[in-house]
Amino acid sequence: MFLPIHGKDETNDKVFNRKALLSEIKADLKAQKYSQADDKIKKAVAEYSEAKQDAEIINIHMNVAHHLSEAENRKIFLNSKPDTAAYLNQIYRVYELGLLCDSLDSLPNRKGKIRPRYTENIKERLTFYRKNLISAGKYFYKKQKYHDALRFIQMYINTRDFHLIQDTLTSYQDIYPLAVFSSYGAENYDAVKTYLPRCESDSLHRSLLCQIGSKTYMATNDTLTALRYLNDGWECDPTKDYFYLTLVHYYIDHIQYGKALSIINKQLLREPESQELWYIKGKSLQCLDSLDEAIGAYQQVVSLNPKHMQALSSMGETYVTQAHNLYKSTTAKVGSKDYIQSRKRQNALYNKACEVLEQVRNSAPDDQTLWFTNLREVYYRLNKGKELKELEKIKK
Repeated sequence: MFLPIHGKDETNDKVFNRKALLSEIKADLKAQKYSQADDKIKKAVAEYSEAKQDAEIINIHMNVAHHLSEAENRKIFLNSKPDTAAYLNQIYRVYELGLLCDSLDSLPNRKGKIRPRYTENIKERLTFYRKNLISAGKYFYKKQKYHDALRFIQMYINTRDFHLIQDTLTSYQDIYPLAVFSSYGAENYDAVKTYLPRCESDSLHRSLLCQIGSKTYMATNDTLTALRYLNDGWECDPTKDYFYLTLVHYYIDHIQYGKALSIINKQLLREPESQELWYIKGKSLQCLDSLDEAIGAYQQVVSLNPKHMQALSSMGETYVTQAHNLYKSTTAKVGSKDYIQSRKRQNALYNKACEVLEQVRNSAPDDQTLWFTNLREVYYRLNKGKELKELEKIKK
C-alpha cells in the first residue's frame, strides 16, 4: 500500500502521499485490477480531503468505474452470472465522478487561470452512457425499486443542459411521466410536484397522472390542488370511478351534500345503472332530509339489485324517520279526526319499514346492524309484542 510521505491533511494527523497513491493505482489499472484500484481510491478519498479535491484522482476514479461497468456488461453479454444492478450502479458512479471531476477541473489554478485537462475524457464517458440512465430508470421501476429508478431519472434530467453532454433527445415527453411514477412510488412528493407540471401535454398517461396528483396533494394537505386534479381526471376519464367517487366522498365528509349530488347526478347520466351511485345519492338525500327522493334512490338500487341489503336497510330507516317527522309535526288533539288520520299515516310508514326490514333480517340474519334497532322500534310502534319479545331474546 502507498506510504504517507508528504502533504499533511487538514482533517487529521495523517499525511497524504499523492505520488505513491497514483503510482499504485496506475499499476492496478495496467494489471486490470479495477476493483483493487477502486478500493484504494475510495479509501484515500474518505481519509484525505486533498484526494477528494484532486481532479486527476477523480478522473482516474471515473475511468475505474467505467472499467467496472464494462466488466459487468461482459457478464451480461456472456450470461455468466450477470449482476444488472451492479452494472447500472457503476454507470451512475461514472456520472457522479464525471460531474465532480469537471467541477474540480474548472477551478482556477494558483495563477488564477482555468486550464481544464479532462474535458474530453469526461465528455466521452458521460455521452457513452447517456441512454443507459433511462434504461436503468426503467429497469429499476419494473423491479419496483422506485428510489433507484428516481435516482437515475433525476440524473438524466438534471444533466440535460450539462455543457459536456450533447443530448440528442429533443423532447422529454416520455421521461417526465416516468419521473412522476418513480417519485410517487418512492413517496417523494416534492419530486412529484416538480415533474408533474411538465406532463401537462401527456394525454396517454393523463388519467394516472391525475390520480397521482390528487393523492400527492391530499397527502401534503393541499386540498384545493388535489380537487383540481380530481376534476381534471374526471373530465379526461369520466368512467374512472376513482375520480368521481373520491370527489363525492370528499364533499360528503365535509357536509357539502349539494356538491356531492351535483357530481352524482352528472355521472348517473353516463352510468344510469350504477348501484353504488344510486345508493350514495340516497344517503346524501337522507342527510338533506329529502326523504321521499332518498327512498326513490334506494328503490332504484333495489330494482337493479333486489339483494342489495344496505339499500333495503337504509330504505327502512328512512321510512322510520318519516314516521318520526310526522309525529313531531302533528299538532292535533289526541282522539281528534286529524290525530287519528296522522296515526294512520304513521302506521302506514312503520308497516312499510317493517316489510323492508324483515326482508333484510331474513336475508342477512347475522348482520344485526342492518335491521335490529329500527325493526325493534317498528315492532314497538305497531304493538307487535310477540315479535318484540323475540327480538329482545336475540339481543340477549
